[in-house]
Amino acid sequence: MEALARIIDFDPKDDDGMYFNRLYSVDLATFDHVRPAPLGPMRFTKTVLQEEEEVDVCQSVNILSVKIACSDVGFPIQVYGTVIARDCMDYKCVYLFRRDRDNCQLINSKDESLILTGPKRGLVLLDANFVEADLKIKDHQGQDRELSKGIISIRGLAGRSLEKCEVESKSLATRLSTVDITYAVVIDALEATVGIKVVRGKFHGTITAHTTSVRNKLLRQQSG
Repeated sequence: MEALARIIDFDPKDDDGMYFNRLYSVDLATFDHVRPAPLGPMRFTKTVLQEEEEVDVCQSVNILSVKIACSDVGFPIQVYGTVIARDCMDYKCVYLFRRDRDNCQLINSKDESLILTGPKRGLVLLDANFVEADLKIKDHQGQDRELSKGIISIRGLAGRSLEKCEVESKSLATRLSTVDITYAVVIDALEATVGIKVVRGKFHGTITAHTTSVRNKLLRQQSG
């Protein structure tokens, strides 16, 4: 009951008033909601397959953007906190956005995305995936206020008939904001890891990425 109480919240923006703010379809008595996912990228890079071996590929989710679509306190706002994803690999925390209070991101308008630094590995879409937001802001007096806290689910393969990659979006309306999460459901996905290192001089600008099937650009790093 104590574990259940920690993930139940109340918000007037929710039709029923009461809602879950974290993953609830687990054994709440034993599940650790804050444990980072232990699996990383490139787990099979050095694996040598025999000619007769077959490799199964599965569907995946690419998180394209997380935006503060509506702010009850207006803009600009200084945002910090976490946005995490969970998939059926282990349902542990795969961080998409993670900043502490001393490293806020300044958001000037609803058109600006949070600068994502994850996921650190591909997200498997067999059963439902989940995205949890726990975002705060520092107001003009330097006081902390909760901006967004809650969970959205991304439908798994049950009930889907995928013939091509699809871009979808869901909204989370809690606390002082509405957060829009845009993602692509990718069929027969392969995981790719890209590393970029500045070897000389200073970096100014943005780094984005996209795939051939989904042209939406992912903002992964920014420097001024």
